[in-house]
Amino acid sequence: MKWDRLYRGIVHTAYGLTKLQGLKMHVSGAEHIPSSGGGVVVINHTGYLDFLFGAYIPRERGRLVRYMAKEPIFRAPVAGRLMVAMNHIPVDRINGQASLDKAVELASAGELVGIFPEATISRSFEIKDFKQGAVRIAQAAGVPLIPTVIFGSQRIWTKGQPKNLGRSKTPVYIDVLPPWRPDPDAPSEEETEKLRGVMRDGLEALWRRYREDYGDFPEGEAWVPARFGGDAPTLAATRVEDDAVQGERRRVRRLTGEVGELDRQVKDLNDSLAMGVYDGDDPRPEGTPDDEDERPGEPGLAEWVRGTVEELVAEGAKEAKEGRDKAAAALEELRCSVGELSANLAEAGRARYQGSRLESTLTGLAGRARHIIDKLPQRAGGRLNAPPAAVVCDLEGALLQTSGEPAEEDLEALTDYASAGGAIVVSSEYGTEEIRRATERLPKDTVEVAYSGAVISRGGEPMRVSALGEETRAAIAEAAQRAGAGAVEWRTTWRGDDVVAAVVARPGRDADIVAGTLAGELGERALVRATSPARILIVSPEAGGDAGLGWLFERLGVDPGEAAAFGDSAADLAILGAVGHPVAMANASKAALEASSYTTGDHDSAGVAEFLAPLLDDAKEG
Repeated sequence: MKWDRLYRGIVHTAYGLTKLQGLKMHVSGAEHIPSSGGGVVVINHTGYLDFLFGAYIPRERGRLVRYMAKEPIFRAPVAGRLMVAMNHIPVDRINGQASLDKAVELASAGELVGIFPEATISRSFEIKDFKQGAVRIAQAAGVPLIPTVIFGSQRIWTKGQPKNLGRSKTPVYIDVLPPWRPDPDAPSEEETEKLRGVMRDGLEALWRRYREDYGDFPEGEAWVPARFGGDAPTLAATRVEDDAVQGERRRVRRLTGEVGELDRQVKDLNDSLAMGVYDGDDPRPEGTPDDEDERPGEPGLAEWVRGTVEELVAEGAKEAKEGRDKAAAALEELRCSVGELSANLAEAGRARYQGSRLESTLTGLAGRARHIIDKLPQRAGGRLNAPPAAVVCDLEGALLQTSGEPAEEDLEALTDYASAGGAIVVSSEYGTEEIRRATERLPKDTVEVAYSGAVISRGGEPMRVSALGEETRAAIAEAAQRAGAGAVEWRTTWRGDDVVAAVVARPGRDADIVAGTLAGELGERALVRATSPARILIVSPEAGGDAGLGWLFERLGVDPGEAAAFGDSAADLAILGAVGHPVAMANASKAALEASSYTTGDHDSAGVAEFLAPLLDDAKEG
């Protein structure tokens, strides 16, 4: 092949350079390089010239090595074109599946694929932890692993040290170890650990050969491993740094995936708008005024969504230390999709969305964007660094999944939290019995706040009951009749001895309007809340505008500023406003999102556990 001739010429030139440098090459194991057929040449990584030394012995057998190398090299104007021409394999360190597939293809076709399983240079100059790629390629292609160990490359050019590219006469040892085939049915992690052991033994053999040929390693030299008195960092120290790098790669991989999923949802909405899915979707009751000023909060939802996404685009890749380009590309794609969405909404003349399916979809997009933003590392300063003193969970919006059951992860996190001394409070617009049925697996001393603070109990025992007196009930009934609100349903304590709440159902989904009318009629005699577009809850003013949390925290000895609350709707504004750390679920309403200082996952993805578990883990470690 034309380009293989070029490749051989480059290898021959590199071979000549080793002569010019006067490098003392000590090579062995050439017989282990197959003259034909595929294989995976596995090389330890201590210097920038390892790709030359790894191909040194295969050259003597007339073989070329197709290296797996980090993708940015392939974008360089000259080097990148050469890498492609020589059929090397670009590796995306954030998502490397495509490179593994290409390596399997080449190895299956009879090529030698070169890989550095440590992924980056080992600054300890020992064998550090391996990735599983080499074994997985060999297993999939049915070819042998060809372990190759190198020592001395770090003396010529390595990370963090001056180059030594002159005529240095540096000793370089290369040994190709006997090839072996990993068990195709064995777990790749087990076979990878075997490979690492083989190469660790091989490198130790090179160390012995060096000392036999040149004497003991000089102490204090930067190229000498720490175990021999050298100044290189220890394997344990470099492992900490490598773990941090891998953690960052995982974070950016998650970020890129989440941004890509959000972009897909925006594109789906654009398609739905084009197909007319939302045409005629106006949830406003008949006779509702059409004047914008009489519908506060409606205009600007699209602008709010776009502004949230623009913030994500500006912040998303800022602190990315690995995979920045890929993350930035995904963010730019999202920005363009949201720009198209804004144009589509403007063209369709959609200025209002309140209470509609479209509002829910748009708010969901903003909530997911806010969730991604709040997980960015530069936002860490705004997060808690220790478990809160108390946790308040809205039952319907934070704890119960769509299935009607709490997530196992949430139950486990809350149980661990209670074991660590935290106070759990579950709040609901419904009754104590409903709370208990849904949370029966939580600790027995969980506090239940029913009917938005009208009934507070703990461990089955009442702590406070704010009943509606006869006069107040009569006033509620009269106000509901005058307002044409419909039938009033009365709610009592679980013992049935006190009336604690009135409920008005509004099938027409105009609960907020009717609630405003009732609140004006009743004044200070009752608290009126639209807990959903179709439901109104009326309780005694003694329940408190904070759902009784101020009274409860005082009883529990909890500083409200040290408490956290989880909510997803305007009905949860009372609990979100009563704590120092309000947390919105990712599927929350605009009002709940704007009232919160942090956004976590939604109720179907264990958002409570997502927030609490890392704090509990840190507390255990610290």
